[in-house]
Amino acid sequence: MIRWLSILVGGSVGLWAAAAYPLRWLWGDAAVVHAAVAMGLCVLPALAALPWAAWALTRSPEQQLAMVLGATALRMVIVLGGTYALVTWVEAFRRPSFWWSVLGFYLFTLAVEVGLVVRGRTASNRG
Repeated sequence: MIRWLSILVGGSVGLWAAAAYPLRWLWGDAAVVHAAVAMGLCVLPALAALPWAAWALTRSPEQQLAMVLGATALRMVIVLGGTYALVTWVEAFRRPSFWWSVLGFYLFTLAVEVGLVVRGRTASNRG
């Protein structure tokens, strides 16, 4: 489980570091901060969902479905709710760089999370 969480966080920080220079070049210094905030918004629900997914791998199909639906709802509420709150209340986040960062990190963390869970499921079926 620690390995999954390390891959998720390390990959997200790596993506942020790789995107920082192009974002700064396109939209300025604020875009790097926007990307860091977007990363945090997208990594938090994934960090909560991964232990739940690991637990669900050994449970019934109904519990696995509940985990998938629950993790999706958790991800949507935190990412969309946090993004909405920031865009509504903080003028600095009403820029395209923030929206693009949220979209990029959302898709990245979702892909990593699904990849880890599918890989874990395949490993648990073999073992």
